[in-house]
Amino acid sequence: MTLQVEHLTAGAARHQALLLARRSFDAYIAADYGPVGTATFHAFLGDESATAQLQMYDAFAGGQLMGMLALRGAHIALFFTAVGRCQSGIGRQLFGAVCRQTGLRRFTVHASPCGLAVYRRLGFVATGSEQCTDGMRYTPMCWSVPVRSHSS
Repeated sequence: MTLQVEHLTAGAARHQALLLARRSFDAYIAADYGPVGTATFHAFLGDESATAQLQMYDAFAGGQLMGMLALRGAHIALFFTAVGRCQSGIGRQLFGAVCRQTGLRRFTVHASPCGLAVYRRLGFVATGSEQCTDGMRYTPMCWSVPVRSHSS
């Protein structure tokens, strides 16, 4: 599946991206967070001043929203695929497109327990142990552009 990745600046598309994030969170992550963590996450999504600061990217295929990634600087604040679309390559394509479009060479993320394996497959490494803030469990991780060795 080939994706079209767009940088979102405002409007209904941003709202749809946040709705996708909420649906995916509720389906896959909320159980790991419990009521406090879920309320914290939902409050963040509903905080327009906070979400307005994010650089959002959407992934579309056939006109359908398949995934979203939101950055605060070089920190991945949100990264979700549509419910039922996990392990279909959408996340890898979306992350690759965001790397190319932004030119960033290093990213950080607070990976949920559900997302750890995904981030590891993308080449992220843990930079600390699991933590919990406001009911949200996460492992801090980092990704850098792989260094290519040059043989003579």
